[in-house]
Amino acid sequence: MTVVGSPALLQVPRLTYVFTASKVSEIRLRLAQEEATEAEKGQRLPHQVSPSVFIRNGLDLEDQQ
Repeated sequence: MTVVGSPALLQVPRLTYVFTASKVSEIRLRLAQEEATEAEKGQRLPHQVSPSVFIRNGLDLEDQQ
């Protein structure tokens, strides 16, 4: 039996993602296509930075680490 607050409940497995250049390109293309579709429908973005730019910046930061 595990008691609430025990170290076993607090341990979270760490996930490691490896993105190849082709996978990153696929992700960027798909996000750009989704944004284009939304723009055609007249949907406005709630933020100044588009989702694809946000994701691209995150991937770039990951590469720098």
